[in-house]
Amino acid sequence: MQQITIQAVNKGSLIIILSVVYGENWIAQREILWDDLRIIHQYYGHKPWSILGEFNTARSINEKLGGNQLSFEKFEPSINLLMIVIYQTLGALVTIGLGIITNWLKEGF
Repeated sequence: MQQITIQAVNKGSLIIILSVVYGENWIAQREILWDDLRIIHQYYGHKPWSILGEFNTARSINEKLGGNQLSFEKFEPSINLLMIVIYQTLGALVTIGLGIITNWLKEGF
């Protein structure tokens, strides 16, 4: 299992979906993760959803240090389908979440 997903409800009945991810090192196994996330999106796509964790892949050369060469376009269709927004944090860390999470944070879940 490469992800754990929960549904949380606050006292005001606001619902948020949270997925914690750790992607496999092997591309074929990571494709299973993206398939799982697409299924979750189909089921919960209308609710605020945040995806946190390590995908073990990179979208650009700027996100990669050393190691084998990657094909950076491999997961772009999934990123677009899931409406994933990349949020830059301090340093080289990247957090990925669904765009509507911003509204959830402003409302004070």
